[in-house]
Amino acid sequence: MTERKKKAHLSIARLTAFLIAACLFLSIFSFAAMAAEPSDLTAAIDAEFSDGERTVYVLNQPDYTPETWAVYIEAVHLAIEAEAAEGLTAQQIDDAVNAILDAKASLAATEQAVLVPFAAYSVTVQTSNPKHGTVNGGGTFEEGTEVTVTAAPKAGYRLAEWLKNGESVSVSAVYTFSLTGDTALVAMFSKIEVPVITASATSYNEVTVNWNGVNGASEYEIFRATSKGGKYAKVGTTNATQFVNQVTSGKTYFYKVRVLCTAGSVTTYGALSAYKSARPLPDAPQNLSANTGPKGIELRWDASPGATKYEIYRATKPNGKFKKIKEVSDPAFTNTGLTPGMSYYYKVRVSRVDTAKAPSLYSAVAAALAPPNTPVTPKTISYPYTVTLTWKKAKGASGYDVFYSSSPLGPFEFLGNEIYQDKKNAFIDHRLETLGNTYYYAVRSYYYSSALGQCVYSDFSPAVSGTPRDFLAPSFKSKMPSVPKTNVKTVSYKIKNNGTQSLFVCDYALLIDDTSDEYNRLLDFSSSSLRKKGYQEIKPGKTGTVTFKLYSGAATRYNQFSRVAFIAGYDWELYLCMSSYFYGDTWSLVEWEELEAMGLSEQNRADIKEIENILTKR
Repeated sequence: MTERKKKAHLSIARLTAFLIAACLFLSIFSFAAMAAEPSDLTAAIDAEFSDGERTVYVLNQPDYTPETWAVYIEAVHLAIEAEAAEGLTAQQIDDAVNAILDAKASLAATEQAVLVPFAAYSVTVQTSNPKHGTVNGGGTFEEGTEVTVTAAPKAGYRLAEWLKNGESVSVSAVYTFSLTGDTALVAMFSKIEVPVITASATSYNEVTVNWNGVNGASEYEIFRATSKGGKYAKVGTTNATQFVNQVTSGKTYFYKVRVLCTAGSVTTYGALSAYKSARPLPDAPQNLSANTGPKGIELRWDASPGATKYEIYRATKPNGKFKKIKEVSDPAFTNTGLTPGMSYYYKVRVSRVDTAKAPSLYSAVAAALAPPNTPVTPKTISYPYTVTLTWKKAKGASGYDVFYSSSPLGPFEFLGNEIYQDKKNAFIDHRLETLGNTYYYAVRSYYYSSALGQCVYSDFSPAVSGTPRDFLAPSFKSKMPSVPKTNVKTVSYKIKNNGTQSLFVCDYALLIDDTSDEYNRLLDFSSSSLRKKGYQEIKPGKTGTVTFKLYSGAATRYNQFSRVAFIAGYDWELYLCMSSYFYGDTWSLVEWEELEAMGLSEQNRADIKEIENILTKR
């Protein structure tokens, strides 16, 4: 190349250098003229790393001397801390960026190793993120040296592992190894995980807290409060993933858990978990049963551990509204005062443990039928060789059982259930053959349940006593009419009952003439209502007018010697009675042969039977 050409080339080179310098100057001038933004700092930092996590530098540490590399690393770390700060001025941003550029420009390359008698190797340590933790222990060491490096995590972080050439070599914060060559270690820090917890009541006075195991956790601390936003106090520490806390039943407790990580002498803690709450309550009563008892519906259930009070709820429909009816201490209750025959539905829950309110869940529903009412105010009436027991009708009863004993203390034996029902219920004990003995009677009511397929019984009434007596003879006085002048078709006269029992005159009589059977006639009541009824009652001490008419045949003679024969019931017996103006009144026990001889009709027999029924029903 000629000298001229050389000069020309040189001029072009200089011109090119000048232009490049001018462009650089203009670009720097333009950059300086612009206001620096935080994003400029972020961009400058990111440019020093080859990954988005800022863990791998673009530059290779072994290529530079430790002194200049330390200055460079310090500049980058200071820039990262500045990046996290708020309210940076443009000048502060420029200073942080320029510090990286200056440190980078000052990096000095490592000189060629000088042969020495023993090999020497470098150990470099760096952190995955300066915000997460710091490292220590790098330098140059002879081959075979036991080198120790340490990692110190910052609050909320833990050492996950040491990486050597991308491979995990240790998880210990203090890592010691034998040096065999140049070694570059990176301490990988990670945020301490927040455990996900659950809290559940596992007994009436116990809460169990569970959570997932967290990598690197040394222990777990459990905190508790009595309100969501209240003060949480530490109640335990464990290296397990479960904690059982003894508490007061019925109260709500709130729990949080945090992880404790220990690396050497440094202990760091994770954030508190989200709270979980639990309210320990006693178990719902089990095996509730409802049975129809003589006094009411009897409830029984298994005692719940810790329970001191139970609440009983009742409804009249299985899905109806349940109302509280009673609080009891024992696992049993008899519900009285119910409507007989109605179905009642029950459920029970624990209301207290010790003295604390601690309502449990409800038991399963149980149902039963209410029994009939117990018969009240039983009374006895003494009759000849008979005792009649009477009582008021019991609500819900379809029948009654009568029991008896010769002692007021029992034992009582079943006597019968053939009950006469009128305004009151009555049972007649016909089997008494010995006068003067006293007997004791009790009554229970019942109804038949088709749903149960059996009878449902009430409780027994109080016992009452009765003593049978002998028969009482009738005592009455007839006032016969005067003798008419013509034949008669009716005979009317008064009867005064002087006895202590009612006298029942039957709708059947016979007018008897002593001189000739020709004038005898059958009679019946002239009143159609009495004929329909079949008898006329004359109460004790009262006088009744009895009017008979001829049953059939022509009018007949009536004189002072005529007699009226009629059937009357008195004190459980039938009597053939005679009333006459001349002969007066007589009576004797009825003998059916005598009545048949008088020519009874079917209606006469029916009327007399009705008198018998009336007597036996008393």
